[in-house]
Amino acid sequence: WQTSLLGRLTAQRIASDLRLAKIEALRTGATTKITFDPAQDLFIYRGCNSQPKIVNFPKGVDLYTTNFSQHTISFYPTGTPSMGGTITIRVNGKLMYLTITPVTGRVRIVEK
Repeated sequence: WQTSLLGRLTAQRIASDLRLAKIEALRTGATTKITFDPAQDLFIYRGCNSQPKIVNFPKGVDLYTTNFSQHTISFYPTGTPSMGGTITIRVNGKLMYLTITPVTGRVRIVEK
């Protein structure tokens, strides 16, 4: 159960940073970006006026894949994402999906 909890917490962290990127873009009027690196199990948050923030996945949680172009999603000053898509993480062979809705940027977490 601890591994499952770790997967949920990781998914919630990703979702929170995606929402933060959207809010920051709206607030500042500048584009924000999050780049995912499945090979290294991490993502890089690039805000408007700050240094890039690297977030490593915990041991046992794999960034399986994304379907974003170059594994990067941007949020424009309108709060709109560059595209909708899915981030897939794997925990003990089970997959969890974070889906980002095009236009609105809504983030949902789905466990399978």
